[in-house]
Amino acid sequence: MPSAGSTAITGSTSTTDRTLVSKRRKLTSVVWNDFDKIIEDGQDYAICKHCKGKLKADSKNGTKHLHVHTDREKLARAIILHEYSLSIVDHMGFREFATNLQPLFKMVSRNTIKGDRMKIYEVEKDKMISYLEKLQSRVAITIDMWTSNQKKGYMVIIVHYIDESWLLHHHIIRFVYVPPPHTKEVLSDALMDFLLDWNMDRKVSTVTVDNCSSNDGMINILVDKLSLSDSLLLNGKIFHMRCATHVLNLIVKEGLDVIEVEIEKIRESVAYWSATPSRMEKFEDATRQLWIPCNKKLSLDCKTRLNSTYLMLSIAITYKDVFPRLKQREKHYMVVPSEEEWNMAKEICGRLKLFYNITKLFSGRNYPTANIFFITVCEIKEALYDWLICSNDVVKTMASSMLQKFDKYWSGCHIVMVIAAIFDPKYKIKILEFYFPLMYGSKASNEIEKIREMCYELLFEYQSKSNLGQKTSSYGTSSGSNLLELNYDEQYPLSKFDLFVHNTIGESHTKSELDYYLEESILPRNSNFDVLSWWKTNGIKYPTLQMIVRDIYAIPIFTVASESAFSTGGSGSDQPSPKAINMPSNVARFLEARGMLEDALEVATDPDYRFDLAIQLGRLGCWSQNVIRATYAWLKERLRSRCITRDLKWGVFYVWFDAPIGYVSITACYTPEWEKWWKNPENVDLYQFMGKDNVSFHTVMFPSTLIGTGENWTLMKSISVTEYLNYEAGTR
Repeated sequence: MPSAGSTAITGSTSTTDRTLVSKRRKLTSVVWNDFDKIIEDGQDYAICKHCKGKLKADSKNGTKHLHVHTDREKLARAIILHEYSLSIVDHMGFREFATNLQPLFKMVSRNTIKGDRMKIYEVEKDKMISYLEKLQSRVAITIDMWTSNQKKGYMVIIVHYIDESWLLHHHIIRFVYVPPPHTKEVLSDALMDFLLDWNMDRKVSTVTVDNCSSNDGMINILVDKLSLSDSLLLNGKIFHMRCATHVLNLIVKEGLDVIEVEIEKIRESVAYWSATPSRMEKFEDATRQLWIPCNKKLSLDCKTRLNSTYLMLSIAITYKDVFPRLKQREKHYMVVPSEEEWNMAKEICGRLKLFYNITKLFSGRNYPTANIFFITVCEIKEALYDWLICSNDVVKTMASSMLQKFDKYWSGCHIVMVIAAIFDPKYKIKILEFYFPLMYGSKASNEIEKIREMCYELLFEYQSKSNLGQKTSSYGTSSGSNLLELNYDEQYPLSKFDLFVHNTIGESHTKSELDYYLEESILPRNSNFDVLSWWKTNGIKYPTLQMIVRDIYAIPIFTVASESAFSTGGSGSDQPSPKAINMPSNVARFLEARGMLEDALEVATDPDYRFDLAIQLGRLGCWSQNVIRATYAWLKERLRSRCITRDLKWGVFYVWFDAPIGYVSITACYTPEWEKWWKNPENVDLYQFMGKDNVSFHTVMFPSTLIGTGENWTLMKSISVTEYLNYEAGTR
């Protein structure tokens, strides 16, 4: 922005610099689309609209340096948006390409572009802070703890809100380094510092966190601190939200443990026939011979993920007739599932489909999830009760175990989620009258009345903190709640009339917005119904309720995507489950800048650019799903004799059995200091690239050889695997 005492120049308008008046030539260069021209102390300057940098803009200087500045900034933004390595500025091919496009552009160094990247972060951060301060609604926050390969802990903070156009937004805006130990005091200090730094301590509505004791303590400390400013909704009663996906994960894990034995042969069969490319080809040939459409490939599950187990079973059931046929042709295939086991798999798969659909529903990012949470939880409990009375003993045992976990965590629903369901015009209070007897039995009526009173309390709180409650005389209080006291206010001349109406008509005849809303008939359920659009349009009738809905419907019910949340591995329930990431220097600011840039450049809706946290962090060092599946298949078969020739007709000695040791020996031939690379895992990361048929030798055999020596070898960190093309029968 222009500084105080400066004058902005736009187009060809005349400009006054205190005592001097002169005609200015029209700014015709396209570069001025990215700059504002100002006069400061008699000197012309160009202010960059993106980074707020100030450059000289005298006519004698021309615009060449302005073009170079914008090109350099666009390069930094491209590196942020597309995850390019900083070393790209050193690549000869890229330098030649850039020179051909713009001969005037002088390529910069890595350190320079790193500095430009940090400047962009600071600018985008200031923009986001300014935007959130002006936002006429509250902001919901989700936090999660991540652990880097350097064993450093980071708090990932995501904000969620609904803007003036009633569009739902979420932004990853902070990666906060949290020093150990991660106690409730340390975590609360880190989050409180963020709230104060971003001036959000009075705007936050809820904080959604994992289900662990340290997070519970952190929330209690935050509530005590924020209560001093009287800024929490309902005095902090709804401030703490538990991640629904993590709670659901604990429930379904009980069911997965019960069915482990029943589906073991199917899992082993899938692992066997998806282990190598040649076996997959044989499997596909057999499906074609049986005239079974081969639309989906076998998918081996991860035992700790409900959704992957469901997908494995649903696909395997489609090909159940293929497995016994292959048994006749493959002597090493020994674990053919029986007909009874397939029937059991069908039964279990049908039950798991409900939870599979719920995992996807809970993890939605483009629609509000607060209004569906209560209904979904009730559907789960209703389904588990139905499972208890079925004829299958395994399903009964599964349901009994899951119900115990359900009652432990969801015996009562979070207040704000129930209120969110009431504010869905398809359900209103009727949804409580239908489901509360299932949840609370004989106490249902009392619980419904508590929720109703909570709605009136929330309405009064919003009215008291806005002018709507004072200016709108037609909306008083409910007959069942003495929440709003009408007093004379000299600021509003008709306040005496309001008092007169209140005293003469009587409180019992005064209705609130909530009364009018609940009296209207519920809307028919429609899959295309957009609840946010409805409130945007009908908010004129219920202005205070509209403000409440805008805040509540921005609250997410999960902290991370289902692919990450539905992992039952990791640490115990009393500690945050760490996600393994590689967090090199400045990458936290890089990720924050990228998230904000996507919104600023309006590319967040483009699937090629959309920022997905799990994918982004995974790319910083991981094994692909292809690699994980192939490795797991080998480990699943346990220790056994292995053939060292290719599984092809012309059989060639498979040198990859012992070839990987050549990586070490060739390094030793190059330098006597080879151990600096191969026996230095703390400071060296090993990346490998290959075709997928060589995966097992690099992920199982070679690491096993190194580990077996008992020495401190550098093991593989990341592996990139390519597919191959069959262009002739049996030839690759």
